[in-house]
Amino acid sequence: NVNKWLEGFSDLPDNLVRFAVSLPHWTGAVPPKPFAEMRREASDLDQRTLQQKGASSKYMKTIGFSNFRLYMEVKTQQLFADALAPMLTRLKAMRDEHTDRLAVIKEESETISEDSILHATRQAGICFAQSFKFLMEGALSSETNRKTMEEELRAFHAYVVRTGVLQPSDVKTECFPDLDAYIDYLRTEVKLPGMDVQLNGGAQFKRMMYEVEVFTRFAGLGQTFSAKDIIQARGSGIHEPTWQGTITTLMNQSAPSKMKDKTKYVGERLKWFFTEQKECTLQFMLAIKGSPEEHMHSQRLHKQAQVMVRNETMKRCIFDAFDETCQRHQEAFMGLWSNWMDSMFQSPLMLLKAGSTPHIGGAYDTEIAP
Repeated sequence: NVNKWLEGFSDLPDNLVRFAVSLPHWTGAVPPKPFAEMRREASDLDQRTLQQKGASSKYMKTIGFSNFRLYMEVKTQQLFADALAPMLTRLKAMRDEHTDRLAVIKEESETISEDSILHATRQAGICFAQSFKFLMEGALSSETNRKTMEEELRAFHAYVVRTGVLQPSDVKTECFPDLDAYIDYLRTEVKLPGMDVQLNGGAQFKRMMYEVEVFTRFAGLGQTFSAKDIIQARGSGIHEPTWQGTITTLMNQSAPSKMKDKTKYVGERLKWFFTEQKECTLQFMLAIKGSPEEHMHSQRLHKQAQVMVRNETMKRCIFDAFDETCQRHQEAFMGLWSNWMDSMFQSPLMLLKAGSTPHIGGAYDTEIAP
């Protein structure tokens, strides 16, 4: 069966394109006719012969050298075009990339003049501050400097040891012998939300606030008073002292100084957190273009980020101004916190009733303390 022969008797794969070709041949050293003419005659003879033997019409395009040559020409063009497609895509991407870089360079060249450099730096700083606000509100584009709570605490303690901004007693409480015990308590007992999730920005800040609240609450534990202290605090009784006044007197003996020492941890922790968000904010600005969040923000953010990356002096000025602002706000926070604690220890029972725990009904006012 000639059709079975043309199919290869099922020995060839079905997806393989098959051709039946015979080439011109002769005896002697010199061909009797031009080779191209002999090749065409051989191709025509192949088609006539197989057609006479009953070859199906669907196989006629795979018989003879002429059909084989036409197929190879078309196939070669297709393969060449397919091979060029990735290169053309890459060239277009490079063209767009260099066009964007050229636009950034032109904009930067206009801003580095002596008359406009200050204005340009301020504009970049404004965009950086706006981006920091967006990052704190929640952003998915920035993946830089994401940390779990354990990584964050270990990095903060390493920073404290390296800079000496806090004393060893300021970063520890009497209930935990070392950092590992404190981390284990946060994970197993407190079950801190997002403890082992790598976060940055606003989500990391919210998790940090849970942690500093736990630390501050443990700062007040471990203090005991003897009967002698209570009797001494009540005084002579001329003014008929109340238990509220007695508690206030006892707390004012050591609680303010102890709490203020622990407050240094909170202030330094907040400052360190914000200073660690600088690179996160810059990478957020760079990653906006092409991200799903691109339509939610101004195109100026990405352009200003590119200028900051290319201009190291501008970047350093903005980062230094950010750090100085964090330092200034830390000092203001410490002052306000100290004033608040001075007021708190004058009416400690009123503060206890101002807890965040919801009311349980009835006359259980004394049981809603935090």
